[in-house]
Amino acid sequence: MPSTALTPDVRRALPTDGMCDLVSSLAWRHRTAAPRRAPVHHLVLLSAQKWPSSGFRIEPGRLGSWVNTTRLFHMTHIAKTGGRSVREELLRFARPVGGAEQCYPPFMHESRVNVIFFREPRGHALSQYLHGAYQGRFRTRRAAGYPVVKGDDAAGFAQWVSHFARGWTPARGDFYGYNPLNHMSRALMCTDERWNCDYLKECTTPCAHHVGQRAEDARPPLAEAIAAVHAADFVGVLELLPEALCLVEYRKLGRLNPACICGSAAAEGAAARAVAHRGRGVSLAGTARRKLKASAGAKISTADVAPAVLRELDEELLSVDMRVYRAAVLRTLCDLRALERASGTTLLCDARMRKLRNKTGYVAGLWDGAGAAVLADEWASARLGYPSAST
Repeated sequence: MPSTALTPDVRRALPTDGMCDLVSSLAWRHRTAAPRRAPVHHLVLLSAQKWPSSGFRIEPGRLGSWVNTTRLFHMTHIAKTGGRSVREELLRFARPVGGAEQCYPPFMHESRVNVIFFREPRGHALSQYLHGAYQGRFRTRRAAGYPVVKGDDAAGFAQWVSHFARGWTPARGDFYGYNPLNHMSRALMCTDERWNCDYLKECTTPCAHHVGQRAEDARPPLAEAIAAVHAADFVGVLELLPEALCLVEYRKLGRLNPACICGSAAAEGAAARAVAHRGRGVSLAGTARRKLKASAGAKISTADVAPAVLRELDEELLSVDMRVYRAAVLRTLCDLRALERASGTTLLCDARMRKLRNKTGYVAGLWDGAGAAVLADEWASARLGYPSAST
């Protein structure tokens, strides 16, 4: 049986319980006191009128129950973060699951269980590029000058990164494709009410796929983006999709799936049963992981990209997304550790955690044990419309 105990170096890098509690208190303060960034979408308000307001109560704490709630699941799907796979899994626990590729603020409402998933930033950017080059309206994008080098996707990706990294302005455009400049962070902050805007050349105001008419909107305010990560009802990262789904199931159904426990016979059996019963029953340890792998479809990986291109990508295109993703990972780990304590089980398996660390080792502050403290400092020192954490 594979090892389940976390190695000392991995365990030391995890956020402490005290730091998790601090971040949780900041999130609660923000969610209850900070002003809204955008009016609620009118369709959300119409839907909310059909449900009794008594069911909208927001419970504090990482494991606040959704059992018997009247709140509807609403997934803010940040493009290229596994939306179809995640939605299919969520539908096993709750129906309906609303949402689309859209800005978060207009669709955030107490009648919703607001769900957001994130993806490691380099892989996310590469997936955006490959989608633009080969999927959807790729002929329209190529006619607009989308950088594609026949037989050399790494070279095309390098040209695409350079286009956005070196003095990009809205006048230069984004080829009718995803604008990768801090894409995940922008989705947390933009206020446009439309969704699935990849068919548009541009947006007048920042929308889910495009920056808008001001170059400065390509770099959203860090503290407010981090606040959105921690104040959402549920946050997960694609690299820990099965583990995140275990947490959703626990909060929605009020029980822990045995397949979630590291090294358990149920976990091993679930992976085997998923081969014969794909998509049926509970197979978090197998089905979700295989779906994620099958949906990737990448012609290249970030390992094929030159180090100089990756540095430019990190520094110029992903500077805010790097830190927002770090916040999302820490939030996910804190939530899972809370479930471990509540259930007296081990959910963070050593092999999975080492794989996550190897994949995301380039994200500064994530694995040196200092990330949670830095995050709290960045957030607590910001002006977010409520008193600082020290008052």
